[in-house]
Formats: sequence, C-alpha cells, structure tokens
Amino acid sequence: MKVVVPNIKADEGIDIVRELRAKGLVQGRDFDFKYQPPTYDDSGFSLLTPHTIEFSFADNKWATFFKLKYDGAN
Repeated sequence: MKVVVPNIKADEGIDIVRELRAKGLVQGRDFDFKYQPPTYDDSGFSLLTPHTIEFSFADNKWATFFKLKYDGAN
C-alpha cells in the first residue's frame, strides 16, 4: 500500500525513515520510499508540483498507522 506525504522536504522524510527503522521496520523489505523534489515552470517562479515523499508498505497495518500519523489531513 502506498501513502503520499505532500509538502515534505527530504530531510523531514529521512527523519520519518529513521523513526520507521527504530520501530523495527526494514527498508527494502517492510517499506520503501521515493522523494519527489518540487518542479517549477521554465521561468523558475511558478511551482508546478510540490515536493512529496511516497512511502510503500508491504503490510497494510503499517500503511494505516503511517497514514493516520502523517497524512491525516487527506
């Protein structure tokens, strides 16, 4: 199951990854993540897409926990 956390910077995402590891999850087995940097138009002034991090979980219980904790606004 995938969970997308919008408007999160890379360093904040790494903090979340550390928290998941501290809970005993193993990256590459229990979860993976992908950072998407923000994109701008050709002028560099207009934001086209914000930065996001997409987490993928092997077990739906962790995805549910994660979604409730980090993506409760959506």
